Amino acid sequence: MEKVLSGYVGFGNLPSQVYKKSVSNGFEFTLMVVGASGLGKSTLINSLFLSDIYSELPQINEVNIPKTTTIESTRVHIVENEINLTLNLVDTPGFADCIDNSNCWEPILSYIHDMYEDYFENESKVHRTLFEDRRVHCCLYFISPNGRGLKDLDITFMKVLHDKVNLIPIIAKADTFSYDELVRYKRLLLQDIRANSIKIYDFSYKCTLIDDKDISLNNKFIERLPFGVVGSNRVIEVDGKLIHGREYPWGIIDINNIEHCDFSLLKDVLIRYHMQNLKDLIHTKLYERFRAHKLDGNLSPLYGSMDNTECSADLRIQEDELEAEYRVRYSNLLNRHNIYINDLKTNMNEFDSDLKLQQQNFDLQQVEYIEEKRTFEEDHVNFVISVTDTGRSGSIGGKRVAKKSKH
Repeated sequence: MEKVLSGYVGFGNLPSQVYKKSVSNGFEFTLMVVGASGLGKSTLINSLFLSDIYSELPQINEVNIPKTTTIESTRVHIVENEINLTLNLVDTPGFADCIDNSNCWEPILSYIHDMYEDYFENESKVHRTLFEDRRVHCCLYFISPNGRGLKDLDITFMKVLHDKVNLIPIIAKADTFSYDELVRYKRLLLQDIRANSIKIYDFSYKCTLIDDKDISLNNKFIERLPFGVVGSNRVIEVDGKLIHGREYPWGIIDINNIEHCDFSLLKDVLIRYHMQNLKDLIHTKLYERFRAHKLDGNLSPLYGSMDNTECSADLRIQEDELEAEYRVRYSNLLNRHNIYINDLKTNMNEFDSDLKLQQQNFDLQQVEYIEEKRTFEEDHVNFVISVTDTGRSGSIGGKRVAKKSKH
């Protein structure tokens, strides 16, 4: 039953209360970066958050490459417009850097499992208090710009992690490609991803985009996958304007220009538009799957190596139904958007046709008016001339008659 209020009650201020509470508590986000050494992971992170999160790397001859994959977590507090963000950055030095990279993903898988385990224990306590959410909300996987598609290690790693974390593949050092080469490489990578049934982050999951502009932007994100990125901590002056970019003998790359690379789109996804959605998907779907297995008692020490790798029939049916419902909602919203755009184009075309027809009628009426005016002026001149001639003829005739009557 729906009631229409006749006066002011006050619950319209609930959004502002939620906003104040959120600002007071601050926000948390955990980002994992995975890729071989030398692909620009540290530079990209510094560029994303405009901070020197990772200090200058040592010289190459001083670098001690780990023999196995290790996990390094960095906690950073960032403040923007009085909004506090606690950013947990998880790096994975040593990944894919060995001659034998067999099972090099296991430390990463263990870390994700441990963070889920830690969260589960905290929320299952009898007396719960506020605790940190250290679950990995997003994993950026750096793909080497080799131009030959996914390697076996890339495929294996993504298939191991794709149902445990939000996975976003990105092409590192995209400035090594021309525009056409990058487009072809993206097409090749997407073919490999689909052929191997790899699940990457679903932009349509619980889509909260409500206006046409956001829907168009969301579609642009999907069209540019996987993102080809370039990072830079250097500020360059171009035409009196300071930009973050890279300078080459053949020109300058502005990393925030979408015509040069997809860095700004990746930044919009992670920070401006999908940060909360990434967290929600972890909590309501991926972590929920872990929690269900945990409560069923069929979860082995390494999440993903379970005796029963599938959920129970009821949970699986509910998950499929929810996912289908969200996809239908998004599809319906997109269809309504397309119908609205098509109707708008049709109305504009009809309006243009009517406007052209009215303009033609006006031009025709203007020509007729000018013709009628010209005809009227000619008739007027002729009339004046005829009246003048008639008057002269009458005067002469009258004088002649008077002379005859006198004689």
